[in-house]
Order: sequence, then structure tokens, then C-alpha cells
Amino acid sequence: FTNSGPVVAVQAGASQGKRQWAPYRFVKFIRELTDRHNVRVILTGTKKELGIIDQIKTGCATNNVFVAAGKTNIPQLAALLKLSDLLVTGDTGPMHISVAVGTPVVSMFLASAFGYETGPYSTGNIVLQPVIGCGPCNPNKPCSRPDCHDHIDPEALAKITMLRLGGDIGSLPAGLVDPSRVIVYRTCFDRFGFYDMQALTDERVDGLKSCRDAYRRLWLDDLADLVEDRPQGRSSVMPVYSGDLEGLNQVAHFAEQGQRLIDELGGLVRDSTAPAHRLGEVNDQLTELDRQIEQAGFHHSGLGPLTRMFVFAKENIQGSDALELA
Repeated sequence: FTNSGPVVAVQAGASQGKRQWAPYRFVKFIRELTDRHNVRVILTGTKKELGIIDQIKTGCATNNVFVAAGKTNIPQLAALLKLSDLLVTGDTGPMHISVAVGTPVVSMFLASAFGYETGPYSTGNIVLQPVIGCGPCNPNKPCSRPDCHDHIDPEALAKITMLRLGGDIGSLPAGLVDPSRVIVYRTCFDRFGFYDMQALTDERVDGLKSCRDAYRRLWLDDLADLVEDRPQGRSSVMPVYSGDLEGLNQVAHFAEQGQRLIDELGGLVRDSTAPAHRLGEVNDQLTELDRQIEQAGFHHSGLGPLTRMFVFAKENIQGSDALELA
């Protein structure tokens, strides 16, 4: 290195192409750090990721970017991240390793990555979540147009990186990012000790906030029995919604249809004289209903977490007993 400033590790690779920021964006971002702020940059990753990392190294054209990708095992990567002042990454394994060794992160949650679900699990990290109608998308589906990548500006990311290098961030300068395109969060923990995120930008553009608050309240009540203000005489804190959340009645109707079909399928399985073609027809109806439920989650983004849980749960069903599968 010829620079003498802070050491920033950069994890450019990701598990999926749609979650991986383009090399040219990383080049712009890193040039801001090295040329303007005297930063020393270490590119981490695996040998498989050298194809994009070498592009970044070449584009930066400076001795102040060093390639460690492919040269470390996991314990060595952990040690390297511990020696670094900060890690800039997507939603990756190295992000969680960095948190584990006490090094803060600035993380871009692109495509199917959702900071509230898999964010960096310690206080004071920074999460950038693009605001886009199709995000977070299904991780099992490809994307030919990852428009969410365009919502994060390399220069703004460099400024946020420098702010975080200066210490825990409590607020951002006005106008640094467009809150209609990306929400910047600071990770924290709620009063019950569960992971949470605090918006550092205007969160009013986030149409999911009221839904997310409702989900959080539901999970705390249902899974942890931790809601202290449950109405007297009610077993649950959640009221029954009727049309307040767009698409909810539709999904509830699909669920009722599905339960009826499952009951019929169970009866057919138990009846050894049932015609095989009817088993096939009911199964086809369930498959179509599942597709409609998944589509409802895409059309009504507030329902996405609920419908994705359903889709993933079904994908994980295993076994060979027909009745249990039904």
C-alpha cells in the first residue's frame, strides 16, 4: 500500500448473480475511497469469484487495492476481517463472519436479500435496502433485470462508508441518498433483545412498514409470548383484518379453498376404492392454487413474507406417506 488510511475489506462476490453488484460500480466506489480518502482496500472472496474481482482490481489501477480472494481459508478470512476497520459487502457469509469478529459492516441488500430477515446481527451496522416493487424477490427465481442495483449510488456508498469509519452513525446528512430509491438502516436490538433496524432516512416511502410492524407484533405474540399489552379477554393481540391490507382477503379465500381441497385429498387417500384420476385432479387444483397464492404475494408486496413462508414450507415437505404429504 502507498495509502496510510483505514483498511476496508470489500466482498464483491455473492451467492447469486442477481445479488451481486456489478464490477464497474465497485470500481467507482473503491476509487472514491482510495483517491479521495486515503483508504486501503482488501478484496476478499473465493477463487471462483476472481473473475469479477480481477475486473475490479484492474479497473481501480492502484496499489491501494489488494486481492486476498482465493488466498484465505475461513479462519484466515476471519482473522483478516478482524484486522480490517470495516467490511463493505452484500448479504454474504463474510458479512456474518465480520460481525462475529467484531468488525462493523456496510451491507447492500439486493434482489432477494432482506435486511429484516438476514441482516448483520449486531448493533451499529449499516444496511442499504433498495425501494423497489418487486423486492425482495423469490431467491429461487432468476432476474434478467436487477433494477434494484441501480438504486445504490457508488459515491453515496463511499460517503456512508467514510461516515461509518468515523464511528456509529445516528443520522445521515440531508440529501445524501434519495429515500424513494433506497432506505438506509442502522442495525439495533429491540426492548426484548431481538434484532431490529432503525431507519436513518425517511421511511414513509416504505409501503411495507405498517405490514412489517404487524408481522413483528404477531411473531412476538405468537412465537415468544412477549407482547405486554394484549387486550383483556383476547388470546391474541392481533385483530381479524377485513380488507385493511390489500389482497389479504384474497389470500384468506385461497387458503380456505386449499383446506377444502386438502380435506378432500385426505379422504381420497384413505379410501382404497377412490378413482386415481380424481386424486390427480385434486392435486392439480392444489398446484394451481399454490401458484395463485405465490402470485398474490408478488402483486401485494405486504403479503410477500406470508406467502413466501407458505411457498418455502411446501418446498421443504419431505416423505413418502401420501396422507402425511396431503
